[in-house]
Amino acid sequence: VCEAGFAFALNELFTVGDGSDGFWRRPLVIPFTRAIPKAEVIPDFDQVILATERPLILAWLLAGAARLVQAGSYTLPASVTDATADWRGSANSFSVWFSSTHRAFDRNTEPYQPVQAKVLYEKYTRFCRDNGYDHPISTTRFGTRVKAACAWTKSGVVTYDVVELAGGDRPSGSRPEWQ
Repeated sequence: VCEAGFAFALNELFTVGDGSDGFWRRPLVIPFTRAIPKAEVIPDFDQVILATERPLILAWLLAGAARLVQAGSYTLPASVTDATADWRGSANSFSVWFSSTHRAFDRNTEPYQPVQAKVLYEKYTRFCRDNGYDHPISTTRFGTRVKAACAWTKSGVVTYDVVELAGGDRPSGSRPEWQ
């Protein structure tokens, strides 16, 4: 079994092209929301803590490891699960674009005007450019995702059955860059 752990210290989370549960069950966002004022910073704080608290830290680690083994998984605070869910919701450019600008509909019950795949992809790439997504997904992956989200037809040209929501290319999400 290959196992690896990574830790990233980031001021801004990166975008992710993979929307699968296989990816998203792995990362956790641990928000650090308090900035320490310069006047309160203790130089070499890690060494101060280790010099005075080493036995307590070891006991805390061992108790936590025992609790983990007994429970079979980590107990995550709401701040971590909420921050991770927020990241997942804003990290995938296609999901953000489609859910905020379009909706699928039933061609049997609603009047519709099919949209050509090329036109829809151009709108998606414009959305990515305008909203800080540096790497739009490929046309192939785009087609796969749209086909999973709505009905489509091919008679010379691929068209999708989608309705563009009011605001067209403007997201309704909560990413700070959009405000």
